[in-house]
Amino acid sequence: MTAFFVATAMALAAKQIPAQDGTYTGCYASKTGSLRVIAASSTCVPAEVRVTWNKQGQTGPQGPAGPQGPAGPTGPEGPAPEIQQFTGIGGTCTGGGLRIWSTLVSGWLYVCNGADGATGPQGPAGPRGQDGPQGQTGPQGPAGPPGPVDTTTLAALNEEIAARRAAEAALSARLAALESAVCVWQQVSFADLASLPAGASMKNGALGGQGPAFVGGRSAWLQASDWAILFVPTGLDAADDVFAVEAEVMWPGPSSTKHQVLLDAFVTEIMSGVYQQTRGVVSALQEEPLGTVTHRWYTWTGGAYAETTPTPAAYPASDWRVFRMEGQRSKCRFRSMYAGIELGRWNGNCDLGGDYFGLHAGDDQTVPVNMAWSNFRVFRGSAGCAP
Repeated sequence: MTAFFVATAMALAAKQIPAQDGTYTGCYASKTGSLRVIAASSTCVPAEVRVTWNKQGQTGPQGPAGPQGPAGPTGPEGPAPEIQQFTGIGGTCTGGGLRIWSTLVSGWLYVCNGADGATGPQGPAGPRGQDGPQGQTGPQGPAGPPGPVDTTTLAALNEEIAARRAAEAALSARLAALESAVCVWQQVSFADLASLPAGASMKNGALGGQGPAFVGGRSAWLQASDWAILFVPTGLDAADDVFAVEAEVMWPGPSSTKHQVLLDAFVTEIMSGVYQQTRGVVSALQEEPLGTVTHRWYTWTGGAYAETTPTPAAYPASDWRVFRMEGQRSKCRFRSMYAGIELGRWNGNCDLGGDYFGLHAGDDQTVPVNMAWSNFRVFRGSAGCAP
């Protein structure tokens, strides 16, 4: 809905209007579009334009149309009208609309927005749109109430579980029996003895020392004193019941004095009277001055080492051979081997509270022994490896 408002105001003077010659005089305000009539003797203010006109008489009859005159030249294009949008000006177009600048009246013409009409009736439903993408999975809902218990199925399930457990127990027993019959060794640690092993320590007599040396074509550990012990940590856990310890040893050859090579297990590094270590069990291979070679065990009992009866052994070769001890700690059972040949077995009371294996060589404490060691290894074994 459109409404046009043209505001004009005219002020008429009350004297000498019209003038004696029949003309009217007025003041036109270009800013407001108002016109006021004044006496010819009055003046307009500076913001007004003075205008005059004659009083017009009655319109005469229409004269005949004159001939068509020639077309005049095309005039220049006038300026584009200025149109502005607004949201409301006071009491004019409170609902907003457009305003257009009129050169005719030198003022704004307003085109107001009408009031909102009443809501029309509900239109028909449009066609179904395309399905949107799959939404994200919602959070887990609360657990529903438990269903009824099928006692028949539950009893059958319990019977099946009991049967499976019995089968698993039988299988475990069979596996245990197989493990007890099968020997599997797992290496725990290794040292080539070309240098002092980690955590190791040593003791030796007064006629020399011990340390790395090149012996028998390889880098090895040479014990060149009248007696010497190299203490190496066992590396075993308390649960490692079955064990083995071995090292390659180079026998120096026949001697005019007694000398021996010893493999110590679970000894403690301590000076105790005549002993350089305590506790544990020791396998000793000894050569007498006359060339007789024997093997014996030393076990720690009552604060001293008890010696078993010597048993004959083959003369050690003067090259690298493996000296090995195997044992079961829980039953104090041990066996010793040299170059793959069993030297002897021992079973009895033992004190295995030490933390070291010992590589041990000695003479009659009159000359250096010159025993060499190489490639030290420690193993844990399955139950089937017990001696």
